[in-house]
Amino acid sequence: MEHVGEAAVIGFGAGRPETPAWIKAASDAALEEGVAALLTKIHETIRSMRSPAKRKAMTKLEQYVANHAPPNGTQRSTSMRFTSIEIHRGRTDGPNRP
Repeated sequence: MEHVGEAAVIGFGAGRPETPAWIKAASDAALEEGVAALLTKIHETIRSMRSPAKRKAMTKLEQYVANHAPPNGTQRSTSMRFTSIEIHRGRTDGPNRP
């Protein structure tokens, strides 16, 4: 979900309350409903943005997720699920860290 965070910072701004809220919503969509829900969230966000730079960052994220999604597009990726959980907990350094 590193790419989600990067796109959110570009799209909403570093330090803005919208940024972590969007990251959480995107992570929740991926965890609870799968990759298709995450792609829908990204697509809806792109449609709401006017800035070409912001739209470009989100489009790049959308393409990344689509290219790295499980074959059926709805199944949750184990690595995506682990990374999302770790980011929610504030950890991004690996599964064996306390």
